[in-house]
Amino acid sequence: MKKTRQKTSLWPLLALLCHRSALFFPHPLPLDLPPNASTPTPQRQVDLVLLPAVTGDFGVMPGHVPTVAQLRPGVVAVHSELDKEVEKYFVSSGFAFVHADSSAEVCAVEAVRVSDLDPDAVRAGLADHTAKLAALQAKGDDYEIAAAQVGVEVFSAMSAAVGA
Repeated sequence: MKKTRQKTSLWPLLALLCHRSALFFPHPLPLDLPPNASTPTPQRQVDLVLLPAVTGDFGVMPGHVPTVAQLRPGVVAVHSELDKEVEKYFVSSGFAFVHADSSAEVCAVEAVRVSDLDPDAVRAGLADHTAKLAALQAKGDDYEIAAAQVGVEVFSAMSAAVGA
């Protein structure tokens, strides 16, 4: 007589694992995002953080795998409550760390609220660095060219952030 194997559903097991994972991962996500490198701020609780990494934008929620990411110039969006309260900060560069305990920190030289950026000053800065880069291309001074390229990159990202 041939034995048949009884099919079992994985749904009860998945439901149990999902329920247990909620016990292990803090909700909401603990986040450290100081406004500048010299001003410590208390850790706050958020639901989601969207980060502009060099390898591509990504989001961090409770339970995210431990990660270290280099940030590029762009907007860090902090969702205190999903789709309700969003704070946007511009960072020129830095690093983001997601720890095994499901906490995250953003280390940037400066984090400026996007609403505090002056669109006219951003346009002027972009025009200035673009002109500086064009003028330096003929001279061939590598250090000055690199500095102007960084300025163009940062001001281009700022321009995109403010919609200028």
